[in-house]
Amino acid sequence: PDAMRARLAETVDVIVAGEQEVDWAAVLDVFAARGLSRVLCEGGPSLHGALIEHDVVDEVCVTISPQLVAGTGKRVAHSASPVPRELRLGHCVEDEGVLLTRWVRDR
Repeated sequence: PDAMRARLAETVDVIVAGEQEVDWAAVLDVFAARGLSRVLCEGGPSLHGALIEHDVVDEVCVTISPQLVAGTGKRVAHSASPVPRELRLGHCVEDEGVLLTRWVRDR
């Protein structure tokens, strides 16, 4: 809504890209015009799935904790259809039984 957008614009840069859904190509174009060529994005499985579908993910960091947890939780990313992207291990660090990994794409 316009009122919320105006209130947010008092303290942050507001980018409007898309009508009903975010137009990720437009967002990245705005970032590039501002000299922002590297974007770190955190979000849930739906956001990650959308970014993978739009082929804008170059790397992903995954923390592996030594726990078995059952439930209905979603994967790190989900989308309407499978979108495979090949990754290779960039880094792996162990700290107190936790693995911190960084996976990268070769483009």
